[in-house]
Amino acid sequence: MSQHHLLSKTRCPFHSAAEYQIKVLGWLGQDWSDWFDGLTITNQAETESEPVTVLTGCIVDQAALHGILRKIANLGLPLLAVNRLHSKLKDKAEDRD
Repeated sequence: MSQHHLLSKTRCPFHSAAEYQIKVLGWLGQDWSDWFDGLTITNQAETESEPVTVLTGCIVDQAALHGILRKIANLGLPLLAVNRLHSKLKDKAEDRD
C-alpha cells in the first residue's frame, strides 16, 4: 500500500457523508433535484452569457459523489467546481464539545 493512500485515509475520512457544492456551466431546473439524489439546485447569474447551476447538499460518500459527477458528464454539462463544504463527521464532533 502506498504512503499517499495511508495518509489520505488517516487525515480526512472521505468515506463519510459531507456537504458539497458542485457548480456546472448550463441551466438545470429544480425538477432535476430527485435525479441528483435530492441535491438543492439553484441558478446563478450568467457567466460569459451562459448560466451557472449550483447543486448543494449532503452526499453520503465518495461513490455517491462520483455517481453524481457521472450524471453531470452524461448530460454534457461542463464542470466548473466541486467544493467539500464540511464533513458530517466533523459536525458531530463539534456538537459534543
